[in-house]
Amino acid sequence: MSRNTRTSDLLKRASELEEELEQFERLGVEAQDVSLDGQKNLDRARRVLDKLAEAETRLNAAAGGLAVLLGEVRDRQQTSADAITAWARELQTRIDGWNAMQGKFLGLASSATEIQEALQRAAGDPAAVADIQTLVEELAGRSGELAGEAREAGYRDLQRDAEARRDQLLSSARKLGELRMRLN
Repeated sequence: MSRNTRTSDLLKRASELEEELEQFERLGVEAQDVSLDGQKNLDRARRVLDKLAEAETRLNAAAGGLAVLLGEVRDRQQTSADAITAWARELQTRIDGWNAMQGKFLGLASSATEIQEALQRAAGDPAAVADIQTLVEELAGRSGELAGEAREAGYRDLQRDAEARRDQLLSSARKLGELRMRLN
């Protein structure tokens, strides 16, 4: 059912209810205006009372029809709210996953700073360079694992960044290996 059709149905039902209520009110005023002082007026009052009963039946039917339609609107709203709530939970899960992986990635970056400091302290010591090379290779492996986790989770940006970091670290490990060979 299209939005315009639903809106039309709501307006139609509300309009029907309003019309029946106005008819009921008019008949109520008419009934109260009937003088109850003779046979003719008592018959007239009975006819108005019968019309009031019929009007009340129509009024209740119109109210029921609108109530059913409003119930459907409420159900649709609840269905949408449930879907939005599920989506919000999924979003929070994705954000938490992203933040956890981003934390791991930032941890790799801080390790790179430690490597730079260790290289400055190594000052041509082949054993120290070998230790640093091992650390760089471990970091490259962790970067590769993180890239795999990011790929599985669908975090393409983080996957690309982790793969780039892995490639940089592998390149650095090769250069450290060459340096170590020259130092020996």
